[in-house]
Amino acid sequence: MSLHIEQIRSRIPASRIIGQKVTLRGRGAGEFIGLCPFHHEKTPSFTVSDTKGFYHCFGCGAHGDIFTFLIEYEGYDYKTALETLASLAGVELPAYNRERHDSHKRFYEILETITKIYQKNLYEKQGQPALVYIRARGISEATIKKYRLGFASFDRHSLIDELKKEFDIDDIKKSHILSIKEDEKIVDPMRGRLIFPIMEKSGKVIAFGGRILDEGQPKYLNSAENPLFEKGKILYSLNFAQSSMYRAQKVLVVEGYMDVLALSEIGTENAVAPLGTSLKIEQIKDLWKLVDTPVICMDADEAGSKAAHKMAMEALPLINPVKGLQFVELLGGKDPDEVIKNKGKNAVLRCIEKPINLSEFIFKFFKNKTGYNLPEEKALLKNELDNITRQIRDRNLQNTYRNYFKNELFRLNSFNDFVKQNVQRDRNITSFKNIIFDNKFSHENFHIVTAFYILLRNPEFLNDDEISEAVIRLDISDQKLDKIREFLLNPNREKIDLGIHDLIEELNVAANIVEPQAKSFSHKQILMRALELHSLYVVQQQIKKTEKDLIIDGSEHVFSRLMALKDHESKLKKQLNII
Repeated sequence: MSLHIEQIRSRIPASRIIGQKVTLRGRGAGEFIGLCPFHHEKTPSFTVSDTKGFYHCFGCGAHGDIFTFLIEYEGYDYKTALETLASLAGVELPAYNRERHDSHKRFYEILETITKIYQKNLYEKQGQPALVYIRARGISEATIKKYRLGFASFDRHSLIDELKKEFDIDDIKKSHILSIKEDEKIVDPMRGRLIFPIMEKSGKVIAFGGRILDEGQPKYLNSAENPLFEKGKILYSLNFAQSSMYRAQKVLVVEGYMDVLALSEIGTENAVAPLGTSLKIEQIKDLWKLVDTPVICMDADEAGSKAAHKMAMEALPLINPVKGLQFVELLGGKDPDEVIKNKGKNAVLRCIEKPINLSEFIFKFFKNKTGYNLPEEKALLKNELDNITRQIRDRNLQNTYRNYFKNELFRLNSFNDFVKQNVQRDRNITSFKNIIFDNKFSHENFHIVTAFYILLRNPEFLNDDEISEAVIRLDISDQKLDKIREFLLNPNREKIDLGIHDLIEELNVAANIVEPQAKSFSHKQILMRALELHSLYVVQQQIKKTEKDLIIDGSEHVFSRLMALKDHESKLKKQLNII
């Protein structure tokens, strides 16, 4: 049936149906505006998009497609709306299956009953650990209610015993929500888990996700597929996000349930999550019907990087000048939830508001994968990028990507050559280890050297105001490192003070520190942590000095300064996850 519905949508422009009831004014290719039929207004705020196949009112939030319009405006039931539109579109529908319709209705009823049981369990004694956990994660009562969170009893049979009071045992089995054991006993596979109801676009529950609260495996478990639920086609929270994403023309794809809830807590309502580690191509296509450029925000770890790369490769053949992807680079935590805990909501909002384009994501991913120091690495990177470019079917965009990669490679070469041409080689360079740990370059400079190495490898990071301001604010007592900073902040000047050439050359040895970490974290993440660790070191040195001052001058003023420094140290350690 879904194929027939898609055929109907593709053959009938939304404006054709809605325009029969609402006076619409064109305002661009396939875009219309008029007075909302669902609430009284004097200024038009009701938009209709033939391109996306949806209507949306910015006044009252009414949102839907041609099926929804006939149901909500004309008062049709779904069957009548389907038959009416199929006739207009010239689509022949399969014979109406009353038995299947009735069974689906019972499945919805079974799932709704289970949801209410789970919700009730959460507030009973058995659900207290789950409730404590979810509240400790910063989830408010309003969000718990909105997303209908619950708890599955540890009792293997309590759920089936409750369901048998209302439903036929065969219908319960056919819903595939419970597990049937070899001894024919029916048990709840979610028992002992925090429950996240999974809803379709209409808001009806069709499945469940469950998180274990101890150290067992799997950490997360989804319901088995059932007549209403196909895992690869559903996005968690799309029912809540669709109005917001249409209004903002932006959707944020995160990795898990908790990320969606954490973002909802700070007012970001347009986040959705796949029921797995990455989006399927069909899900990307569905999102493209809603917005032109979905924003991907996977976890900032190796698994998240692989998932984001997989999505990029899935989408690559289908992108065009209008439809693409963007990617968020998280700083200050592994996932949005952790960034909010460590840095506050503004930190994660800054990351979300500055996504990078698909082209930049691909270039950075493969640059980190292949390396860019040896001639062989440079050749491999170029080959990888050439192969990727050929996958893009849109010829104009393929040429644009080819030119972008060519320019990025040229820029990298130019920067490296610029450094080499202006830095005289010295055969008698002191070893990097001695430079870092002798009296002149003690531990206070260790993290600065790490940060400067990364910035020499990735000068584009300084285009980020947060990073450039952090480098400007660095308290650097060493003159050579200060000159390195001056060079980094002014990379286009013609001459470099040759007094710093030894240190620039030696900075390359910092690869022994940085590159092993780059297998799990991006260069930008390592850079930000190095800058934060340096800030912590500076504060700890100030604490030592103030403690000495307190021995000499035991005034309340000095004591207050010491307490303020210790409080600042504690906050920095919390951000860095240092106990």
